[in-house]
Amino acid sequence: MRGVSRENLELQMSNAKFDNDEDAIKLSLLYIIFCIPLSNANSVKIDPKFFALADNLDEFNEFPWGVLS
Repeated sequence: MRGVSRENLELQMSNAKFDNDEDAIKLSLLYIIFCIPLSNANSVKIDPKFFALADNLDEFNEFPWGVLS
């Protein structure tokens, strides 16, 4: 499966040097969702569709995260 592992997301978050606040917010939202309420094993892949979803905060906020968790 394509995607980013939770472990890689955590690594990126801990080493991130953002060029702008918008990118920081997007990555932070994904980090919060996938590393706290949806905390799976590090080897689980995060589907690329969620990175695309973070590009549209309205859609991100309307996504049924409770159903996913």
